[in-house]
Amino acid sequence: MAIMDPHRIPSGRAHLDEHDRQRLLRLELLVADGRFDEAQETAEDLWLEANDAHKLLYQGLSNALTAVCARQARQLRGAHQIADATRSILAPFPRRALDLELDVLLDSVRDFVLRGEGPILLRRQGGGQAQAQG
Repeated sequence: MAIMDPHRIPSGRAHLDEHDRQRLLRLELLVADGRFDEAQETAEDLWLEANDAHKLLYQGLSNALTAVCARQARQLRGAHQIADATRSILAPFPRRALDLELDVLLDSVRDFVLRGEGPILLRRQGGGQAQAQG
């Protein structure tokens, strides 16, 4: 069933098909391993294949990881612009969607872009989060 309203994206993943659940798990593991370019590609694949409100959510995840990759490549201005745009893309969604805490992700991406190092978090620490040191 297609979900067209971003506010209606569930906090969990049970509504996703198995293939998308596996790709989200892969994304988490790649982020935890600091393999941000591969995680970004995974998010982009999800984005390109989605046809409902998930499309914008996956675009936001892809953009967040693109900002991290740009910062790693020392493209400071681009990294800041992408991180700022990502906040706008993800603004319509619940703060917890698909077992991801979007504010935690956005804050960790902002901090990484500012400092060029630090963890990228998909959940609050102590909550079984996937994280990576950059």
